[in-house]
Amino acid sequence: MQPGLLYFLVPRKCGIVGVNCEALPQQVNFLIDEGMCSGKGSNAIVSYLDFFFKNYGLGEEVVHLQCDNCAGQNKN
Repeated sequence: MQPGLLYFLVPRKCGIVGVNCEALPQQVNFLIDEGMCSGKGSNAIVSYLDFFFKNYGLGEEVVHLQCDNCAGQNKN
């Protein structure tokens, strides 16, 4: 079965998480497809930070984090 024309017209929902380190001159963004997101909990964010420090880290032992835009805590 080949995907029909409607397959390409349906928008995809995705989330984005950005990590900016002041020592690096760049920001690393994680683009998460809706099918890969396991939830809105802190475990996903900790996994992204772990990946960032393993692959882009400079050997830090002490880290000060600042987070904002916590859309997962909507109280409606």
